[in-house]
Amino acid sequence: MPSMRGDAIRVASYRRCMRCHAALAGTRPAATSLIPARSCLRAAGSPFPCIMPADQRKHPAHASGHDGFGIAHTERASHMGHAPLPAPDDLSTLLMNNMRDLALILLDAHGAVAGWNPGAQQLLGYRADEVLGRPIALFFSPEDQARGLPQRHIAQALESGRAAGDTWLVRKDGSRLWASGLTLPLWDDRRQLRGFAKVIHDATARKQVEEALWESEERFRATFEQAAVGIAHVGLDGRWVRVNQKLCEIVGASAEELRHKTFQEITHPDDLDADLSKMQLLLRGEISTYTMEKRYIREGGALIWVNLTASMVRDSDGQPSYFIAVVEDITARKQAERDLQQAHQRTIEILESISDAFYALDTEWRFSYINRRAEALWRRDRRELLGQNIWQAFPHAVGSDSHQAQLQAMGEQRAITLETRSPIIDSWIEVTIYPSPAGISVYFRDITARRQAEQERQQLLASEQEARRQAEEAVRTRDAFLSIASHELKTPLTALLGYAQLLERRAQGVLADREQLTLGRVVEQAQRLSHMIEHLLDLSLLESGQVKMERGPVALPALAARVLEELQPLLGTRAATLRADNEPPLVVLGDWARLEQVLRNLLQNAIKYSSDNSPIAISVTREGAQACLAVHDQGIGIPPEAQAHLFERYYRAENVERDKVGGAGIGLYVVKEIVQAHGGAVEVRSSEGQGSTFRVLLPLWHGH
Repeated sequence: MPSMRGDAIRVASYRRCMRCHAALAGTRPAATSLIPARSCLRAAGSPFPCIMPADQRKHPAHASGHDGFGIAHTERASHMGHAPLPAPDDLSTLLMNNMRDLALILLDAHGAVAGWNPGAQQLLGYRADEVLGRPIALFFSPEDQARGLPQRHIAQALESGRAAGDTWLVRKDGSRLWASGLTLPLWDDRRQLRGFAKVIHDATARKQVEEALWESEERFRATFEQAAVGIAHVGLDGRWVRVNQKLCEIVGASAEELRHKTFQEITHPDDLDADLSKMQLLLRGEISTYTMEKRYIREGGALIWVNLTASMVRDSDGQPSYFIAVVEDITARKQAERDLQQAHQRTIEILESISDAFYALDTEWRFSYINRRAEALWRRDRRELLGQNIWQAFPHAVGSDSHQAQLQAMGEQRAITLETRSPIIDSWIEVTIYPSPAGISVYFRDITARRQAEQERQQLLASEQEARRQAEEAVRTRDAFLSIASHELKTPLTALLGYAQLLERRAQGVLADREQLTLGRVVEQAQRLSHMIEHLLDLSLLESGQVKMERGPVALPALAARVLEELQPLLGTRAATLRADNEPPLVVLGDWARLEQVLRNLLQNAIKYSSDNSPIAISVTREGAQACLAVHDQGIGIPPEAQAHLFERYYRAENVERDKVGGAGIGLYVVKEIVQAHGGAVEVRSSEGQGSTFRVLLPLWHGH
């Protein structure tokens, strides 16, 4: 397109008038020559600058741009104080009209459309008469208009001499195109602004390609950076060219640190040769990819197991360009494999050391494992059996209980245990079968000796049960005898004791001292025999469940004082004291007579097992929600090993037997049964040779 300067257009060495298109005289002018503009006349006869070619003066309609490059009249421009736009000559007109792929838009100095070529009409859809004189902002999107982009393009062109850029333009039908444009200011030789030339071409296809490429690049970048595995581009020399964040995490180094290293530097020496050998195969094109497990050495010496998959990228000439490496951290998996292997080895060691025989079968009934014990019991080399079908190896076992049980366990997928006689080893065995989807595991042991022992034990048990039955029968006979004897003896003994006591009272002062002492011993022994018969009767009642409790409020201090008073004659030279808490009253709900019997038995034992002049203390105290009735003596005491059995029926400690102290071993048993029937407990604290303390704990009664 010819350059525009002043009022003339230079085309080669010729000059033509821009008003009437007439050739100007002269030969090749100087570069700075200016040709004055010609004028045309208005109807009134006044001149005005001509802006239309001579061949169009007779056809004003041609200026509309319907058939060619449209130029607006410059009267408006001259009225605005700017010089009019020059008219194109023939060559420039041809150039403008044939630029179908480019829109050429001439603007006046205010940015209004003054020229419109066919390319502009094809690109934007407007005819020249629809846009001439309208602002260039008409073709910009509303958002670009709002931010003043059209004005900025013109301002930049004025400031910099040109304004280039891409933006969205709006066609007549409302559709949009991505336009790449150039805006140039048009100056005359006097540096007077004559207008602007704006060249635009449709870059929508390029824009779409760029956006598709950008989206593709973004997808690749996102895939590369956000992948769950490490990805890297590796140079032919082994240098890390590009790495993603996951790879940095795996090897424990930043991307910047890796770019200064090669993969050889962080590969374990034992794995490097295999990796380099496969890489050479890639370089020679003998393989397209390879996968291997290898170790990387992290900073500090820690080893990381990875699964590496590598491939080669070649250029358009087929020459190696770089490697693509996909790295997966398998350290946890390798550790799990090692753990599993160690666990498997420990399992084998355990199976080899257990006393049970063990073998494993797959789903085809083939031996997959046989331990040492099974090999010994079968007397077969397990190396020969492994891989064989068990029923082919031991055909005589088919149909046995063990065979049926293994079929059932496999079919029902449930564990089965049985005892049976094995046709393989001709012995009794205990078999436990555990099924799984992979087959079954079988434990078995020879129980022939155990079966024999069980038979002997059953015989012994039967004998023992018979002996126990006979003993129980003897005890029942004895208890019946004691019950009958006690009842039969109590009546005459009561009469005998009564007469002896009466005689003792009447003989005082009559008989000599020796006869009086003898009579006292008769009374004493009669009383002892009476107590023994009472204990036997109590025992008989307790054993038969015939003891009846008549419960009511019992004040323990009063009960203790009464028992102490009744037994005062038995104390002799022994000093007995009573200490009782009376506030608040210590009252329990129980049978007065039975509780009195408890304290009487304990106090009589204290007298019996302590020497003359030995003190005895009785106390009644509160311990939380319980009342404690205690009897303390300084007698012979009780051995530690005897204390656990002290309240058993008929039990007597060894030191009692040794010191030849009389008794039947019934009194404390009766005490325990009565106390427990009242919801209480009895306990003993004793040291042999230092005395004993018996404590009876009973729940307090609050009158509810």
